[in-house]
Amino acid sequence: MVNTVDFALVNDWGSGFQGQLTITNNSSLLISDWTLTFSADFEITDLWNGTIINRQGNQYTISYPSWDRDISPQETVSIGFIGKPLNTTFSEPTNFILNGEGVNTENPLPRITISDATVTEGNQGLSYLIFTVSLDSVSNQTVTVNYSTINQTATASQDYEPMSGVLTFAVGETTKTISVPVYGDNLVEQNETLQVILENASGAVIENGQALGNIINDDQNPPSENDSDIVVDFTVNNQWNSGFTGTITITNQGTNPIDGWQLGFNAPFEIVNVWNANNNSNDSQGYNFSNLSWNRQIPVNGSISFGFNGAWTQGNIPEPSNYSFNGIPLEDTGGNVVLPTLTVNNVTVTEGNNAIANFIVTLSEPSQKVVEVRYSTEDNSASAGLDYEAISGNLVFNPGETSKTIAVNIFNDSVLEDNETLSLNLSSPVNATIEDGQGIATILQGGLTAEGGWQTQGNQIIDPDGNPFRISGVNWFGLETSNFTPHGLWARNYRDLMDQMRDLGYNTIRLPFSNQLFDSGSVPNSINYSLNPDLQGLNGLQIMDKVVDYAGQIGLKIILDRHRPSAESQSSLWYTNQYSEARWISDWQMLAQRYSGNNTIIGADLHNEPHGSATWGSGNIATDWRLAAERAGNGILSVNSDWLIFVEGIENYNGENYWWGGNLMGAKDFPVRLNVANRLVYAPHDYPASVYPQSWFNSADYPQNLPDLWDRHWGYLHQENIAPVLLGEFGTKLETRSDRLWLEELINYLGEGSNGINWTYWSWNPNSGDTGGILQDDWNTVNTDKQNLLNNLLIDNGGISSSGTFTMENNNPETSLFALESSENSNNAQTLNNSLNSDRDILINFQVDNRWNDGFTGSITITNQGETPIQGWELEFDSSFALTSLWNGKQKQISRDRYLVSNLSWNEEIPVNGSISFGFNGLWNGEIIPNPDNYFLNGQPLIDISSLSSI
Repeated sequence: MVNTVDFALVNDWGSGFQGQLTITNNSSLLISDWTLTFSADFEITDLWNGTIINRQGNQYTISYPSWDRDISPQETVSIGFIGKPLNTTFSEPTNFILNGEGVNTENPLPRITISDATVTEGNQGLSYLIFTVSLDSVSNQTVTVNYSTINQTATASQDYEPMSGVLTFAVGETTKTISVPVYGDNLVEQNETLQVILENASGAVIENGQALGNIINDDQNPPSENDSDIVVDFTVNNQWNSGFTGTITITNQGTNPIDGWQLGFNAPFEIVNVWNANNNSNDSQGYNFSNLSWNRQIPVNGSISFGFNGAWTQGNIPEPSNYSFNGIPLEDTGGNVVLPTLTVNNVTVTEGNNAIANFIVTLSEPSQKVVEVRYSTEDNSASAGLDYEAISGNLVFNPGETSKTIAVNIFNDSVLEDNETLSLNLSSPVNATIEDGQGIATILQGGLTAEGGWQTQGNQIIDPDGNPFRISGVNWFGLETSNFTPHGLWARNYRDLMDQMRDLGYNTIRLPFSNQLFDSGSVPNSINYSLNPDLQGLNGLQIMDKVVDYAGQIGLKIILDRHRPSAESQSSLWYTNQYSEARWISDWQMLAQRYSGNNTIIGADLHNEPHGSATWGSGNIATDWRLAAERAGNGILSVNSDWLIFVEGIENYNGENYWWGGNLMGAKDFPVRLNVANRLVYAPHDYPASVYPQSWFNSADYPQNLPDLWDRHWGYLHQENIAPVLLGEFGTKLETRSDRLWLEELINYLGEGSNGINWTYWSWNPNSGDTGGILQDDWNTVNTDKQNLLNNLLIDNGGISSSGTFTMENNNPETSLFALESSENSNNAQTLNNSLNSDRDILINFQVDNRWNDGFTGSITITNQGETPIQGWELEFDSSFALTSLWNGKQKQISRDRYLVSNLSWNEEIPVNGSISFGFNGLWNGEIIPNPDNYFLNGQPLIDISSLSSI
């Protein structure tokens, strides 16, 4: 069989249908510029993935779309259409001709079907409709099919989470499932339905492309709309020495019929037999009965009765008490519905940037009516306008809701003052009564604690010693993958890799991991144990311990990044069917406890790149990432308050799309609220056009348009001093001019010094498909093009000087000599710990080692002729030529013509009468290469002595 054409009926609604034609190239030759002719006993009213180029009677000819003109060997092309039958009986298309040749239409492809699914809704959280998608036979190639959900009587994002994606069958697989999350609630409603539609199959034909999802309501109707419409009567029908026969009658005096009932009560007697009801009781002092199938309805002004035998030997039979009907308490045997009660809690908040007092107003029971209550703030020792923002309004509980939050903004000031309080008062309830109508907010004096862990102050991060700390780091991935270990350990020792990070000037590692890492079956692999002998036999968590421990030894910091739930792929939301929200939070709490007191860990990046159905500020507990971040962040801080909480953005906010995890526009109106003040860092991601061609890269004013774009989506948080920002991922292969312009603009935007925006570059690893890495493919050589650009961001700390004398002659026009002269500035001499004891202490010698048409190799030597060793060095200088690569030192370009080079770990010390040299390649096409000048060593100026023949 060479080529085949298959027809599938996707959907049929009587007056029309949706069909799909699949062309399969079973030959070894390319099919180019294809056309397909066939006979059809129907009219095509719409067609996609192809073009109708001719129709004669019932014969159609369709041709390729511009993007799909060729069919490679063993590949398929699918064309979809809407058809209208011309006769009462539907017939499939026939007489296929592909590029002028008749086609054998026997169907060699497996057929796809999808089954219906049913789930009970539940009262809270999520349950799942599990749809099974099946192939009728095993395929020898990968099969894919698109799926999506469609509303029927159920509403997306209200009753269930909308889903769409691609289902993939590997070779040999015949069954897959699609899980659609269903939201639980307490609303009484009809059973609801949704559809899952299959489309655009590749490698198979869709035989049954739609399935019905049934959501079964398990909530019961309220007794009625009025407060006193259910009456319960107890009657003793017969009594003997040790027992009696009794009857309970329920009368509906309301205006609505009741469909389904449960009656609970307490009684001192024992019920030993019951009829006309189900006995759901599990406590002799607390009984619960419910309807049978034939008496579930109680019409208006109607009654139902059920009877029982009871055991009692102490005289008159006592009345049952504490009735409840369908979960709502009744007033003893009078039958009146008791209104739910409202309470508001007390709250404590620390004064600081973006501090918020969150009062929680609680309804004692779900109501079937809308409950309303007025609220307003009131001064105690705190003053409205000075200490907090006064608010008032009307709080509304929709049916089934039991909790609402009222947020009061607390102002920060620099006044030293006592703790202060304000009140939130409830009044004028509707369909409820107030049990506790006043909440007290205690405002603790703000400011940094004298001791403790990592904190924030405005837009800066503060280390445990109280000093500003700018994160300048790299992402080192691998623990989140099925290798369950940082990558590269097949090529090098993990300590060597970390030493190299530190030597290049980075101070932090963002360390991705997955929840699957902690499963017992997750065994680390792809490690060269001859290079990493101390990792032999360790699990993934223990390898993480090793990385954290060594980072602490060499002064690196760690941000833990929950990159994905499983090792397979990222997830749009923070939970999946396999890894729940509870597992997500508990794993974070485990890590927070494990590393408690270890200041090497800066904090927790809660979930990598929320996107797709993730929302911000929607209030939907299943999709609102901001609320989930609060739950997880507060869970972590409850066991370890020393960590910072890093919260990424989402993809889409109010219809505006941005990078996954990069859209933090919603944080302006819906900030993340943590129970511990000064612990929040926002952590967006940003990428260039080579990762995805976003529209802004095609703007006429690119790249000048980028700062405004960044300001709008995440930069405003830093610019307006709302919170620190960590640009947690950004990276590029630097293979296009557009990418280089993006990176240069971004580096400028992030700024210099401790006031700049925090960042971790993606990635250290060379095996990132989108960006490559700082390291090249040998896992050893540095990509100097990237590193030189990032040197503009790196912060170098420390640096001390030494003293000495040196004399020599210099007659080479392409060399220069500079010396540190102590006699020029006595203040400088004091700065150098009074270690200078002669006129000139340090010699700097520049020399050209090799040159070609437009470049050269040069070196700079620092010689210490002092009396004490130099421990750590930084050399700053001006240069008319450009440095394109550098070795034996760390390079940072301060401005267009000024560079700073500092030591590596192995050449940190310059001994007495010793020297160190670093080399570099430079660009210059003039006749004589100009000498660098205006040297500063460890912050101290040097003088030019090149013109002196003797010193």
